[in-house]
Amino acid sequence: DQLKKWDIEPEKAELGYKASWKIDALMEQLGREPDNCELLKLIKELLDITASLQLDLNLWKAQNSFFFLAQEQYPVQTEKAGAGDEQASRWLELFQRLAEHMRISID
Repeated sequence: DQLKKWDIEPEKAELGYKASWKIDALMEQLGREPDNCELLKLIKELLDITASLQLDLNLWKAQNSFFFLAQEQYPVQTEKAGAGDEQASRWLELFQRLAEHMRISID
């Protein structure tokens, strides 16, 4: 919003590099804290912002982390959500949105 307000053109290559690095680090942290919905939300919001800025991201490492997390945690969270766990339902919603950003099919 501030970039638009002040009509500033961001240095997209540098921002893309730094955003990619940060997303990788956050995905690694999510691997250590797989139930952390706030962390999922933060990653999704960061990807929303980078998409709005049309940054070129290098997500291969984050995508690999996401893929392994999907294999390990998605079935667990789906089962919990099916049993009525609201946090698991929120986790699934955020994870599915993150999958769209990562361009990974989880269904």
